[in-house]
Amino acid sequence: MTRCLIALATLLCLTFPVFAEEEAADTMPSSSPSIKQMVYITVTVEDQDAALKWYVDNLAMTVSMDFPYGEHGERWLTLTFPGQDAMKSPHLVLFKADHAYDKTVGLVHGPVNNIYLEVDDCAAMTEKLRAAGAVIQAEPTEMPYGIEAAWKDPDGNLFTMIQPSMAPM
Repeated sequence: MTRCLIALATLLCLTFPVFAEEEAADTMPSSSPSIKQMVYITVTVEDQDAALKWYVDNLAMTVSMDFPYGEHGERWLTLTFPGQDAMKSPHLVLFKADHAYDKTVGLVHGPVNNIYLEVDDCAAMTEKLRAAGAVIQAEPTEMPYGIEAAWKDPDGNLFTMIQPSMAPM
């Protein structure tokens, strides 16, 4: 597991290309739904407090969000690197494994997904992706943090889209 976490940390240190809204506006028609940015990368952990300590002590990460949600006492815990622009860089989510729910995310769309993309209009993007041949795993669903939907690309890779209801993410 330590080797996996080190590999993940190495990946997280890479710079993710993120387009500013102005650049996206130049490349996409305003009437077309688009993905704005990658916002979350999720790792499943057995103990959120122990994982938090490990990431803070060993990778110098800092807590960006930490609050309870849901009916089952879930905890939304995200980390970033010091100096990281939290509005333009993905957050690392420490998602507690809940074997009773077969490691599901929000009980919405099945197996834990690792990539979350922010969108302006979740319903419109879902229809655009459906028309492009994506397999919709979960229709747009209202959640405490916004509207969420999940889809698989032609190779079966699972993605989650979030239309946030709160700012910033």
